[in-house]
Amino acid sequence: MYNSRQQTLLGVENALIFITVAVVAIRIYSRGWLSRTFGTDDVLMVIATAFAIAFTVITSVHLNYGWGISIYSPEQDPAWLGPSRKVLWSSQLCFVICTTLSKISILTFYLRIFDTTNRKFRNLVYLGLSLVSSIGVAFILVVIFQCRPVQAYWDPSLGRNCLRTTTPYLVNWALNTFTDFYVFLLPIKSVWDLQLPRRQKIGLLIVFAGGLVVCITGAVRIACIVAVFALQSDYTWIGTDLWIVTAAELDLGIICASVPALKAFLARFFPRLLHRPIISKSVQSISSRSYPMNSMAVGSTHVRKWTESEEFIITIGMGSIGPEMAKEHRDQAQERSMG
Repeated sequence: MYNSRQQTLLGVENALIFITVAVVAIRIYSRGWLSRTFGTDDVLMVIATAFAIAFTVITSVHLNYGWGISIYSPEQDPAWLGPSRKVLWSSQLCFVICTTLSKISILTFYLRIFDTTNRKFRNLVYLGLSLVSSIGVAFILVVIFQCRPVQAYWDPSLGRNCLRTTTPYLVNWALNTFTDFYVFLLPIKSVWDLQLPRRQKIGLLIVFAGGLVVCITGAVRIACIVAVFALQSDYTWIGTDLWIVTAAELDLGIICASVPALKAFLARFFPRLLHRPIISKSVQSISSRSYPMNSMAVGSTHVRKWTESEEFIITIGMGSIGPEMAKEHRDQAQERSMG
């Protein structure tokens, strides 16, 4: 029977992963079936979600080996140490892979939705991709080979030769938090520069800035890790908070990153949640039917063409127009070409 601390951990993590899986499932439906724009960023986020699920399962298993129970409790069994450390090693690996893939997915998403002619922004995105990828690969290797042989991490009988300093971990946590801020703050200026009504612009900023919650969670996680290292004598008890915050960072990151990709789903089932229709800087092709818009400049002077979907038009500025407006604009364009 789990104690109250373990039950809290299970309740929070199960609720978070349920919401995460639901949001990603809607994302797959929205991008894969409604707008038919399922791309690399979606694939990466689905894989990241799989590792988030694995992390939650691992956490549940970990509770069977003394986590959430004071190390001084008579319930603790010395035989749990080996399996517990093996589970801990697996959770570290899942965390690094999940955060790396989710951030790469977000940066790939930026390349899809923002003006690709902005060389400075593209360079910043590519810089972010390089940073996130290199940091991710480096710390995947650190996690795997932090002990030699690898199995020595959970089997002391092999003659443990492990990292005896917290420096690599502190560097990892600091860089992870830095890239969190980098990824989620990167599009703010580009969104602000879009020629959109102020209300819609603020709405988009709120969506992207929602990632700040993830950044704050990452900072809280660092505080929890420092507390665990400071109280190593009872790490199985204080470490419960770390598990909760880590799961929150993983799941909230995926949720916040997936919200902008739900545009097609919201337009189909909850159109009132969206702002009034607009035409923004440029238009993303979502079907094979496209029409030239030589003088279409509602809200922007850079609209080159628009493409018709069965339900709506998705633009790089993340605005949309319904099928009725689409037909009207198409008729106007055809009249101009005939005239």
